[in-house]
Amino acid sequence: MVRDDNQPDLLVSTHEYFENKSQQVANPSYPYPYYVPYNIWYQRRWMPVGFGYYYQPWNTGYHTEHYTDGTLIVDVIDAKTQQLLWRGSLENPVNDPAELSKQFAHEAEKILARYPQHLQHS
Repeated sequence: MVRDDNQPDLLVSTHEYFENKSQQVANPSYPYPYYVPYNIWYQRRWMPVGFGYYYQPWNTGYHTEHYTDGTLIVDVIDAKTQQLLWRGSLENPVNDPAELSKQFAHEAEKILARYPQHLQHS
């Protein structure tokens, strides 16, 4: 595709939607080694023989994470008939609102990369 501002064959339109969402996420469980004395019963008393260990993952429960979900929709429209030829979209969490224009520009490139070759005008 080549950009032509005077007589375009196609028009590209973008739509952005944002939604605040939340999800339940398991807290991380870290395996901590626990050293346990290994004893044997010998002559009516416990005798320490050595130490064994095992990993005990702690279940720390769940917490709620809040995030902003962004959806970018790219429409490709026939300039002559004003008919929608193709629509692509991508949904991702918005990581950093200050970097939103860079993130969406990158996402738009990903969407347009999926534009079918047979619909491209020469």
